[in-house]
Amino acid sequence: FYDKMENVYKECGNKGPTYIVGDLNARIQKGEQDENSIGPYTFDKHSTTLAYQNPETLINRKNLICFCESNNLKLMNTMFQKPPEKLMTYADPHANGTRPPWCRKNPDLSNRYETIDYVIAQDRWTNSVRDCETDIYANLESDHYPLHSTIRIN
Repeated sequence: FYDKMENVYKECGNKGPTYIVGDLNARIQKGEQDENSIGPYTFDKHSTTLAYQNPETLINRKNLICFCESNNLKLMNTMFQKPPEKLMTYADPHANGTRPPWCRKNPDLSNRYETIDYVIAQDRWTNSVRDCETDIYANLESDHYPLHSTIRIN
C-alpha cells in the first residue's frame, strides 16, 4: 500500500499543494523524539497502548511515519488542540454508542475509540490547513466518523 502511495505522491507531490486524506489504519501516538511528522495533539496521548499494540498495527504506524518523514509531510490531525471526541475517527462496532469516556480501551472493553483516518499535508503547506476535526454526531451508518478540514490557499 505505502509503495503505491509513494509512487502516486511522487507523480503529484511537486505540482502545488498536495493533501492526502483517508483511512490509513495506523494508530499514532507521539513516540520517539525524532518523529517530526506528528504534532503534539494525539488522541488519548496519555495511554500506554503504543507498547502493547500488535505487530501489524506497529508496522502500519511505522510505515505511515516513514512515508511522512521521507516526504516531509505532517499529520494535520495532530496539529490542532481539540477535545478527545474531536480527535477520534473510529469507534469499535462493539463500543457502547457515542459517549464518554473517550479513550482507546476501558477494562471492560467498552467505548473503544481510535484515530486511524488522517489529513496529511506537505510541510510547506501546513499553514493552509486551518482546522481539522471529526464530527461524532454525523448522521452516518459507519464505524468511522467524518473528518472535516478547513483548507485555505491564497
